[in-house]
Amino acid sequence: MLIDLFIHTIFFCAGIFGIYAVTRLITLHKTHAFYLIWLTSHSVMFLMYLALKTGTFDAYPILYRSMSPLYFFAPASLYLFFSKLIHSHKTRWEYFLHLLPAIIILTITIIEISLYHDHIIVNIKSFQAQIQNPTHESVQNPFKLEKVLFALRSIIGLIYIRLIHRALKKEIPSPIEDSWQRVFQPIRINIYIVVAFLVPTVLLKEIFQLGNGKFLIINAVVVFAAFMFFKHIHLLLRDLDKPNSIFKSQAQEVNSRSTHTIDIPEKSLFILHQIYKDQLYLDPMLGIGKIATVFGSTEEKFSLFFNNTIPFSFTSYINYLRIIHYENSSNNKFSKEANIINAGFNTRASYYQWEKRKSKLAGQINPILASFDQPSQPQTPSHQETAHAVAPGWISKVRASLTKL
Repeated sequence: MLIDLFIHTIFFCAGIFGIYAVTRLITLHKTHAFYLIWLTSHSVMFLMYLALKTGTFDAYPILYRSMSPLYFFAPASLYLFFSKLIHSHKTRWEYFLHLLPAIIILTITIIEISLYHDHIIVNIKSFQAQIQNPTHESVQNPFKLEKVLFALRSIIGLIYIRLIHRALKKEIPSPIEDSWQRVFQPIRINIYIVVAFLVPTVLLKEIFQLGNGKFLIINAVVVFAAFMFFKHIHLLLRDLDKPNSIFKSQAQEVNSRSTHTIDIPEKSLFILHQIYKDQLYLDPMLGIGKIATVFGSTEEKFSLFFNNTIPFSFTSYINYLRIIHYENSSNNKFSKEANIINAGFNTRASYYQWEKRKSKLAGQINPILASFDQPSQPQTPSHQETAHAVAPGWISKVRASLTKL
């Protein structure tokens, strides 16, 4: 009884926390559709196996029909997720060859579910009886085709794991490879265990009619898979709290690539540069009045000038710089709370409030920050009031113009 309760708890936690992780990723507004397919399909399948164990799954055949195709395609979606992250330069033909095994299994699954749906309820009831009492000998062999497909899916999953690993080895060490080594380690271990133990059992029984047909190994391996999936979710949720998480970076890169050139007056650019260079944003009490004092202007005049020449607010710029500072300068020796305070935020809530807006501000502010990091070029200042923010090599030459504010 206690063993059953423990097993049911593992399945429940794996499924529920998997769905919770899906919602967390969705609220981040990032473009990780392929990983969401993989995460959702596994979460729901563990909940379905829990329903099989408890004898209630026969009431949800539509869930099995709808989620099974996604589950069988999930290994390929994980491969596509990492291929997109590293901006793989494979041709369409190479992608087609890599995805062909998963597409074949997906097609067979859809055909089987569509043409033989009348036998699903009978198979479910027989399968439930056997996994609830795995030592019981049964003459029925439900889901024979599905079990063979599952074994083949595991082998294909191992192939995709190796393809991802090989692709990452060709890249310069990055947060993507680090995440693969840490966050996805339980998934890799699970694939190896399934291929080593469950696949031979299923293939020997279903294809070569060898073995005793008991479900002990299937139960044990699925429980292990649920535990490793739960471990992956735990690592994923911890990774989402880190500033360099790969699950936070992709949408920001997309926004940066799609940004148009911004025209900003020279005086305004110089002010933005000084705030950035001197790290004035680290002062948690910083306001537009203090900045106006630093640059020898009144708060009213400075605020009017800033708002009329900058396409974002002063507060947005200051807090965006704090977010960047937190991401680049956090020290693992200190708590997250301490790192947030050191970045200039007054409270943790303020950090999370601006962290949600970061991707929207990145398109406007990132090109300006990138231009500050470029070496100054020996060129004459423009006589026009505005200049492109992507080429401020003259920025050190406009210091004297501040006196005219």
